[in-house]
Amino acid sequence: MTQCIILAAGGTGGHLFPASALAREILARGLSVVLATDSRGANYQNLPDGMDITIVTRQNTTGGVATRLKALAGMTIDTIHAIRMLRRLRPALIVGFGGYPSMPTIAAAILTRTPFILQEQNAILGRTNRVFARWAKLIATAFPHVGKMPRGIPTLRVGNPVREAILAAAKIPYAPSQGNEPFHLFVTGGSQGARIFGQVVPEALALMPEAQRLRIRLTLQCRNDDMEIIKARLAELGVHAETAPFFSDMPERITSCQLAIARAGASTISELAVIGRPALLVPYPFAMDDHQTANAHSLVEAGGGWHISNGNFTTKAVADFLTDAMTNPQKLATAAASAKAWAMPDASAKLCETVLSLLPGKEPLS
Repeated sequence: MTQCIILAAGGTGGHLFPASALAREILARGLSVVLATDSRGANYQNLPDGMDITIVTRQNTTGGVATRLKALAGMTIDTIHAIRMLRRLRPALIVGFGGYPSMPTIAAAILTRTPFILQEQNAILGRTNRVFARWAKLIATAFPHVGKMPRGIPTLRVGNPVREAILAAAKIPYAPSQGNEPFHLFVTGGSQGARIFGQVVPEALALMPEAQRLRIRLTLQCRNDDMEIIKARLAELGVHAETAPFFSDMPERITSCQLAIARAGASTISELAVIGRPALLVPYPFAMDDHQTANAHSLVEAGGGWHISNGNFTTKAVADFLTDAMTNPQKLATAAASAKAWAMPDASAKLCETVLSLLPGKEPLS
């Protein structure tokens, strides 16, 4: 009988992408995979063929405290359903990726004594993973050091899985901008954009010496309602710029830049590092447990970029940083090489090998 592995994941891309990447690796090795998630996760567009999907919760975990308390009460019923699922499927192992929708399955694993591991995408252990960490056989991490980790829990750094397009882009080496050559600056605020980037970056360019400003080839992700104002200001400054609310060709955009300015989400940092591009990281200040600041610190400590808080992201600070960066191409090249050395491009395979090593009859990785 084919061994079954259950992946328990929240319904957002941050949880589902690594789960999907692992599922592809496991399916390629001939094992059975079931995704336990919510209705959002079941409708995720990039799920692999051949993976079964079970909706274990329909609780609404977004909204205020009252909504969340109601959802947690409903988790009791969801956990009973998850126990029935485990008894029916008899999985060899469960992998939890965090997020509230993973809670019923991991709770059921504890109650039925089914072995499980957790995968943590950020440099601060997520709240759901934190609840169950003490019972996990192992926590697979993306960052070298993870905050709020309980003592005595085995950990193994495997990295965060990235898209195939990112791995292809990683083959293109970093090319510094020398002398009067164009300097490609990529500014991205994540899937929702970052209004502060659209407000600060154009005015920072205005403070720079004209000769430097005219070298810049700017790609700026900004919100639709700010677009016309930003375009007009950049045109007034004579800056060659492309602006859009979203770029579907992110790997190409990252690859072509000499410097990125970005938030510090786990997937953003992983993609920048795998491709090997230096970045000025501006953590989203309202991220849960301020995990983006911890993410940024990890890459900065490795020499792969720089960090500035949202509050200190001012026109003068950005203008000074860009002026220095453009006059020191070797500084950027060194950071690019350090980011690439810190990255783990084979994260999907490493996570899969870790999972397979923990199946009955296998020897665990160390």
